[in-house]
Amino acid sequence: MRDLGVIVDPALKFNSHINYIVAKANTCASIIHKCFLSHNPNVMLRAFKIYVRPLLEYATSDWSRYFSYAIVKIESSQRKFTKRLKGCKYMDCPTRLSFLNLPSLERRRLTADLILTYKIIFGLLDIRMEDYFQLQSTDDYRTITRGNPYKLLVNYCQTNVQKMSLANVL
Repeated sequence: MRDLGVIVDPALKFNSHINYIVAKANTCASIIHKCFLSHNPNVMLRAFKIYVRPLLEYATSDWSRYFSYAIVKIESSQRKFTKRLKGCKYMDCPTRLSFLNLPSLERRRLTADLILTYKIIFGLLDIRMEDYFQLQSTDDYRTITRGNPYKLLVNYCQTNVQKMSLANVL
């Protein structure tokens, strides 16, 4: 099912969406390499940032998760594109990205998640913070330290399977 451009399967996984956006981004990146007469790395990077990166970053707060295979697949588009730039062919990926002054897509997704969290906490979006986050109480003796009053409380979830297996062990 597709909702607002994000493909979701019945198991609420985003593998189809990730495969789709990576294929679309790779196609767009190949067209950039074929159609641009100037192979100046600055021009090519600007085209990548304008035409390819938005494809890979659209609605990342919805589908971005911690699966390493998905991160590798998404990063592969940027890795392939930068490897084809003039003077970057024999560099490894981290060296190439620092040489081109380009952050990894994983870092950009993390930054986008942090910005979204900030906007939710400070009421810059029409979303109730209490539905997603809970701030640590300043009355708690463990939180009387340096810092700020906006420390998020970590809620741990315990499923019935974990409770049953724990009861069986005892």
